[in-house]
Amino acid sequence: MRNGIARPLVESALLAALGAVLILFAFYVPFLGMVVALISPLPVAMVVLRHGGRWGLLASIVSTLALFPFMDWITAMGLWIVYGWVGLAFGLSVRRGYSAGVVLVVTAFALLLGTISGLVTSYIVTGLTPSDLVEEMIKAFETALAVNRKILGPNPQLDQFAEALTQKDALMRLLPASFVLASLMLAYVNIEVFRRVMPRFGYDLAPLPPFSRWLFPEIVAWVGLLSFLGAPYVQNTMVRGAAENIYSVASLLATVEVLSLSSFYLMRAGLPRAMVGFALFFGLSMIFTTPAISLLAPFFGMIDMLFDFRHIRRGLPA
Repeated sequence: MRNGIARPLVESALLAALGAVLILFAFYVPFLGMVVALISPLPVAMVVLRHGGRWGLLASIVSTLALFPFMDWITAMGLWIVYGWVGLAFGLSVRRGYSAGVVLVVTAFALLLGTISGLVTSYIVTGLTPSDLVEEMIKAFETALAVNRKILGPNPQLDQFAEALTQKDALMRLLPASFVLASLMLAYVNIEVFRRVMPRFGYDLAPLPPFSRWLFPEIVAWVGLLSFLGAPYVQNTMVRGAAENIYSVASLLATVEVLSLSSFYLMRAGLPRAMVGFALFFGLSMIFTTPAISLLAPFFGMIDMLFDFRHIRRGLPA
């Protein structure tokens, strides 16, 4: 019995200590800490993979307790939800043999909970509300824009883009959508990092499909179209705000769909990967700086979700 417990206990304790060190590094070291934050959930995930969810939960709790001498308990608990919870969610989903897409969704949901907990912790500790945080973000962006104007001179397209990003009311309305999108993007980055580190410890996670073969579910297109068409006719402010957030998420996913579709046909035409990457970067910049393209691109993406021009769902050659 003791021999059966000794190994998971020792390994969980060591990985919990490593997790605490990584969290402290991510929290206190600027810039480089942002990179370390991407692998901070890995120790807890490894405990879950090797010994199960109960040992992973115990390791995450020990990591949190180890943070108490260095910060207040509220901040430590917030960091546990951000890093420990993500490690638990990732480890359990991989351990149960879920596909990479399901692991992505589960990890994104854990990150979303972590973001919300971070806002709550920020409010409890500093009194900053989401509105205050948005104001700080706008001020930082305006400062960066002023520096850019001094170095590169005026840029009408950038000014137009900046005007949209400095409208506080619009940003506050779309705050939920931005949280969802940020969680999805960070989950994707975390999965790519984990997938490359895990083989060193004897674990594998099947990669997501190549970018040129990405195809989002049809439901994304339907809810995006319905929210776009129905929002102007909704009188209730909360319902209209929900529709705007739904469309924001759906439209960005549809924009990714357009880029994936473009990548597929450019590669099939025989262009080198470097040229394809440059073309996609140019297309993305046009989407963000040209109003007409930014409006039409999501609809083309939604059409591809519905009609599947590459025949991905049927497994046939395009």
